[in-house]
Amino acid sequence: MAMKGRSKGMYNTYRMFGAKKAAEVTGLPLHKVYELMRNRQHFPSMKIGNRYYVSEAALREWIMLHTTENGIEWDFSKEDTWIMRR
Repeated sequence: MAMKGRSKGMYNTYRMFGAKKAAEVTGLPLHKVYELMRNRQHFPSMKIGNRYYVSEAALREWIMLHTTENGIEWDFSKEDTWIMRR
């Protein structure tokens, strides 16, 4: 899902992931992604209607914040799958 944001008269496109796509790119189980998305105080998700979404940029930032302290690195070079390295 792409949403357009307006900045100084120009349109920017933001990639938004639903729970299934977020689970796919991170490799997390779908039930865990839903659990994280429902806990919006600690996870950068938003609810629109009955569905939860997270922006690609916010998800990457959240992953980096919560994994670098454990010595885990992520490779974000592939668009559809992110690779975790220990």
